[in-house]
Amino acid sequence: MYVWHALTELPFRDVSPWGAVASPLLCWLGAGALVAFLGWQSVRLITGVRRASQPFARLTPRLRAMAEQVEVTDLDRTYDRAYIDRRPTVQPVESETAELDRLRELDGAMRDEPALRRPWVQYRKTLLIEHVPWFKEPRVFSTRRAEEFFTPDAVLRGGDVAFFGQVPSLITGLGLLLTFVAISIGLNRLHVDGQTITGIPGLINGLAGKFLTSIVGLACANAFLLLERPAMRGLLERHTEFVALLDESFPRRTVEDLLDEARRGEGRAREMREALDGVVEALERNQRRIQSQISALAEGLGAARPGTGSRTVRKPPTVPSMSSPGQAAR
Repeated sequence: MYVWHALTELPFRDVSPWGAVASPLLCWLGAGALVAFLGWQSVRLITGVRRASQPFARLTPRLRAMAEQVEVTDLDRTYDRAYIDRRPTVQPVESETAELDRLRELDGAMRDEPALRRPWVQYRKTLLIEHVPWFKEPRVFSTRRAEEFFTPDAVLRGGDVAFFGQVPSLITGLGLLLTFVAISIGLNRLHVDGQTITGIPGLINGLAGKFLTSIVGLACANAFLLLERPAMRGLLERHTEFVALLDESFPRRTVEDLLDEARRGEGRAREMREALDGVVEALERNQRRIQSQISALAEGLGAARPGTGSRTVRKPPTVPSMSSPGQAAR
């Protein structure tokens, strides 16, 4: 019984190591635990951020090269689409590697990264390959934004963003909890004996030390916050750059672009019909002119031959009209 009583009383006994402020042993142990917890979470934060940023470090140079190659030709292609006759304004730049080859290389690199494999497979299903003649190189477009698939929660698993953001609150809460435990223990030692209250001097003398865990908890929380915010900001900036380069590598093909392409196709078909109608009209004019010349030539020959006054001059056969299908229907 004595040993059990000693063990239960020891954590709540006021101690003053190194001549510092007297505080219950539980507060000193709690303060040391908070400092150790701070060091543990700091190491986890640094290693987690480093591990989560490695895929971005390996893939960002490849995506930057692809984005620069797309940027060279994308503006010129945009200018070319503004011309109805589709005549290129400049000579297109020939790249050493076709877009489909670059897509295959990027697909292999993405699938080799466990953190990016699943978001990339989902994003790859939204890519659209342009239908072009056999002598042209098709382009690859995207129909959805990359940030819809490569979210921080799906990509930054090693960073554990949500948990590290709550660590300062957790440290502060643990420090306050130990402080209130120490205060409650001090209040529990007060005894009322008639008109006398015993235990007040010990409570007042050790009251300053009972806030030790709160002070250490607040200091550790602020220290971790100063370490966590720059590290997570750098990681999120690398994630944002990765998503932006992925969007730049595959230009978006929106509904407006498809409608504009359909309108340009209708305009080309209308121009072709107008050109065919003009050719048909020109052929009909030539036909009428040739018929009139043949009739005049036949009449001249009949008038010049003697003894043909009573004969009827036979008209040359009429060439069938070459009217357009639309005019024939009318």
